[in-house]
Amino acid sequence: MNVAEFLKHPSPSWMQDALCREYPDVSWFPVGNPTDCEAPKLICERCLVRSDCLAYALEQKIDHGLWGGITSSERRKRVAAPGAEPAA
Repeated sequence: MNVAEFLKHPSPSWMQDALCREYPDVSWFPVGNPTDCEAPKLICERCLVRSDCLAYALEQKIDHGLWGGITSSERRKRVAAPGAEPAA
């Protein structure tokens, strides 16, 4: 799913409780340097709906951004691993 497709769908109810909503200045779609992911990952670690967020990204095959504390490349590795399950 790309950004345009994502924006066409209604937001799941758990998104109302997502901690990232309180950090509008943080980049949730980091590009390039792995250190760009450090700040958002620290926020995700404290989020109460982190597992819902990650499950949503995996189910919807979202190929961009940080979801549930996991980057798109990390999600691809999880999906590719035999018997892989999302981490909470």
